[in-house]
Amino acid sequence: MKGFVLDSDIEDRSVPVNAKFINNYMIHANGEFVKVYLMLLYYLSDRDRQLSIEGLGDSLEQNEKAVIRALKYWEQMNLLSLKYSDSHDICGITIRSFADSADEKSAGAIAATKELPDESLAPSRGVTRHEDAAPAKADSVNVTVNAEVPQKKASLAGVSNDEDFSALVVAVQQYTGTTLGRTNTESLAYMYDTLGFPIEVIEYIVEICVKEGHKSIRYMESVAIDWYSRGIKTLEQAKVEGVVCHKDVFTIMKALGLKGRYPSTDEKNTINSWLNDYSVDVNVVAEACRRTIDRLHSADFRYVEGILKDWKKNSVRNLEDIKRLDEAFLDKKAASRQTTQNAAKNTAKTNRFHNFRQRDNSYEDVILDISQY
Repeated sequence: MKGFVLDSDIEDRSVPVNAKFINNYMIHANGEFVKVYLMLLYYLSDRDRQLSIEGLGDSLEQNEKAVIRALKYWEQMNLLSLKYSDSHDICGITIRSFADSADEKSAGAIAATKELPDESLAPSRGVTRHEDAAPAKADSVNVTVNAEVPQKKASLAGVSNDEDFSALVVAVQQYTGTTLGRTNTESLAYMYDTLGFPIEVIEYIVEICVKEGHKSIRYMESVAIDWYSRGIKTLEQAKVEGVVCHKDVFTIMKALGLKGRYPSTDEKNTINSWLNDYSVDVNVVAEACRRTIDRLHSADFRYVEGILKDWKKNSVRNLEDIKRLDEAFLDKKAASRQTTQNAAKNTAKTNRFHNFRQRDNSYEDVILDISQY
């Protein structure tokens, strides 16, 4: 069994965990990922222990794929640095100091991901280690929000022999009632292997999407991306913060002509504010959106906001109120038009073509007068 080198630039090799890891990283990470990181810290205290991916997995009751996913996650967080052999096996792990995990401008954000060849997910073999100590600095790290989303790669090589993933595919097919093709399976692999979502979180996404009437795997992938960008990684976080958009949001998106995609965070927040702040029925907001499209031929959120504000001033709560308001507007417009027409008639009666004294004698009288000569 070949070994890999476990290295560290942390000067203090004691087992106690740095408070920054607990406060800023642990609470947002998958619990299985946390176990792997803590076990690496533990192994640092034992110079003579031979390490391997298989050995780490056995000690944590995880398979090798799960261990590798955890290592890649912590590498994305800049808490680990992984080295690879020519055959793409992990041959070295450096536990990095927290001073290197983020800079002052982007503290807490996930570092740009460096995707490795799919072959790198093959089981790594063996371990030896040495350490290159460097003192850790006391830079602060904030909670991860708006994390950079890793680029998607169309490949199933990384999950081809993963029993957990195979079980996930079967479960998703049961939820959706369809057989997944390669493209949809790659979307699941992206959520599982690249984004690093645990199986239970992906199943939760699928479950709630299907309940809301969305069986598209691409749609579920967009939900996963939204959660990833907001730092939602665990099932506990998902149940509290990661509720999929209510169907009313998609009714409004459709009215704006924005179909076939998951709304952005700003769009979702704006639409929810319309529904909540204006205390109106979803059909009222949808009508405002349709009128915006009819007028501007584009999805202008600010224009919709203007319509809703005007309707709020007029106590609009439902479509009947809009009908009442429209009728009142038309009556007012008709009255204004009639007033304008009456004013025009009055003006015509007093213009210069009518401002003269009418003659009393008729045309017939003139004829008679002439006949007398």
